[in-house]
Amino acid sequence: MNKFIKMAWRNMWRNWRRTTIALMAIILGLILLLFFDGFIKGSDQAIFGNAVRLYGGNIQVHAPGFREKMNRFPLIPLENPEAVIQAALAQPHRGAV
Repeated sequence: MNKFIKMAWRNMWRNWRRTTIALMAIILGLILLLFFDGFIKGSDQAIFGNAVRLYGGNIQVHAPGFREKMNRFPLIPLENPEAVIQAALAQPHRGAV
């Protein structure tokens, strides 16, 4: 086994240009892989953050039956949004605000 490793090592450096090109290709591939992985993860975070902002935050309050009717009628603004906020804050298990 030791003989094969020695022979492989010698053969690898016999043509040093080929070895250098292969090493540079591997290094460049790893760098691009790490870059695009970070790019895609950042894009995912931006997409989810924009969706939360677009749809009004992490929580939405709807009247009973809203889900069944939501495709038929446009969303109408609340007449008294402060009352809804106070009702939500009065709940004992509302979570972190």
